[in-house]
Amino acid sequence: MRFPRPPFGTESLYAQATLQLLRGFAVAAVVIGLLVGWLFQLSQEKSAEQSIRDATDFHANQISDLEQRWEEEAIRYRSRLEFMRLFDEPAVRWVRLRSYLTTQGADQTFSALLVADRRQQVVFSNGFSQGAPYGRVDGFAEMGWFYDHRDQTLYRYYVQRLWLGPDGMGRLVLFRPMDHALLVQMAGLNTELFLRWDGAVVASSLGEYGKTIPLPEHTGPTGQDDSVEQGSLPWSGAAPRPELVIHRPVSRLFTSVDLLVAAIVGTAGFLAAHDGGRRRRARARRRGCRTFP
Repeated sequence: MRFPRPPFGTESLYAQATLQLLRGFAVAAVVIGLLVGWLFQLSQEKSAEQSIRDATDFHANQISDLEQRWEEEAIRYRSRLEFMRLFDEPAVRWVRLRSYLTTQGADQTFSALLVADRRQQVVFSNGFSQGAPYGRVDGFAEMGWFYDHRDQTLYRYYVQRLWLGPDGMGRLVLFRPMDHALLVQMAGLNTELFLRWDGAVVASSLGEYGKTIPLPEHTGPTGQDDSVEQGSLPWSGAAPRPELVIHRPVSRLFTSVDLLVAAIVGTAGFLAAHDGGRRRRARARRRGCRTFP
C-alpha cells in the first residue's frame, strides 16, 4: 500500500518552512555562541584581574617587611662596628675595618658602604667597583635611593651616625643593591618581577634578559601577549623611588573566537545532516520505498 501523495505544493511549503526554521536556529546558535563566549571571556578577565591584585597586595607586604628588616640591620651593623672599637686608633682604623669587611664575605645585606667624618667628608669606601661615588655625604637623607651610572646598579641606602673615637661623630652610609638576585628571592610561583627606575628596567627576576622586555605603562594584559597580566606598585619611601612591575600568566582555555567558531561549525554540521536526511527521504518517496506489505 502506498501513502497518498501530498497535495501539490505542500512539499515546497514544507521545505520553505523547514529552511526558515533552520535559518532561525543557525542565527540563534551564533548569537548564543557569541554571548557564551563573551561571558566566558569576561569571567577570565575578572579572574586575571583578581590574580594580579592578590600578587600586588602580597608584594606590597613583602616590600614593607624588607624595608623594616633592612632598617633594623643598618642599626645592628653600626652597633657592631662601634662595639668592636675599630675606630679608636686613627693610624690603623681603616686597615682594621677593611680586614673586618673581608672576613664577613659577600653574603651581606649591604654590599657597599661609605664612612664620612664629622665634616661630612668621605674618608673610607668599600664595595664599589670604581671607588667612592661621592666625596661628601651632605645631601644624603636618612634613607633614599642612589643609582650608580658607572655599573648601572640601583641602591637603597641608609645613613647611621657613627662614633669615630677621637674624631667624634661621623656618618656611616650603607648601600643595599637592588639587583637580579633580590628579585629572584622576592618572586613567587608563576610570577616575574621587574624593577623600573626612571622609566628603565634596572633589575629583573629573569636576569639580564628581563631588561630587554618592553613593559607597558598601564596595568592589565600586556601588549605583546594577552596571556600575561601586568600590575605595578611604587616601592615604599619618598619620591623619587623605583616601581615594582609584576607579571602573572593568565590561563585562557578558550577565547570568544574559539567559541564562535565552534558554534558555526556545529550549526553547519547540523544543517548538513538535516539536509542529507531530507534528501534521502525525498528519494525514498520518489522510488515508492515507503509501502506496507
